[in-house]
Amino acid sequence: MTEYEQENSASTILDGGSNYADLLGAQYLLNFLESTPHTSPSAYQFCYQLEEHYDDEVEGFPVNPPIGKEGKPESKYRFSKAKASQKADPTDWDLAKDFFRKKVEENKDEQPTTLFKNIEILVEHLGLSEEEKRILEVLYAFEYSMAAHAIIGHIIDNDDKIGATFSRFLNDEKKHILYGKLCSKNGRLSKYDIITHTPDSRIPSLSSEIENLLSTPGLTKEEIKKA
Repeated sequence: MTEYEQENSASTILDGGSNYADLLGAQYLLNFLESTPHTSPSAYQFCYQLEEHYDDEVEGFPVNPPIGKEGKPESKYRFSKAKASQKADPTDWDLAKDFFRKKVEENKDEQPTTLFKNIEILVEHLGLSEEEKRILEVLYAFEYSMAAHAIIGHIIDNDDKIGATFSRFLNDEKKHILYGKLCSKNGRLSKYDIITHTPDSRIPSLSSEIENLLSTPGLTKEEIKKA
């Protein structure tokens, strides 16, 4: 199995997987949690996805779920379009933060993969900006950390939220407008076919050609030129 296949396997941050994307995914999610107030609709949507997919992984989450007619706990957070009145329970928000802090600690010794390290070579050769580099690193984590993919992918329900979400991932909220522009179809990353946009997701992804190129061990500038 190649490194690319290993990173795209079912091994994830939440079922015992161990790779560099787990560390990045956990850190980005923690950054988002710590920079987003629990009173926001995005916090509610975050908790909805956490309860929907991973409630068994987060001890005590959610607190005080409603009890159904049969005496069994029911979903506390329900699917709906984001509304200004939605907010997360502050205790649930703190539980989520604690969970991802532990995941960051558990994965802190993970080393960058070939694909991740090759992002630096690609950026240097093409003369991309630091912000464009950071976007590629986020997309790497989004692609290979199923936690980040499952949770954040459903929070971004309009184009304006892409830059805001990425800036919170990166603890760089003052540049949310810039990140939104760089992620857009009119941005250089898209024009260079480094990232692609699909109708079923508002978040772009690394193009398949770039993923294959970045998974090359010992990637050289000459190989990038040929691509």
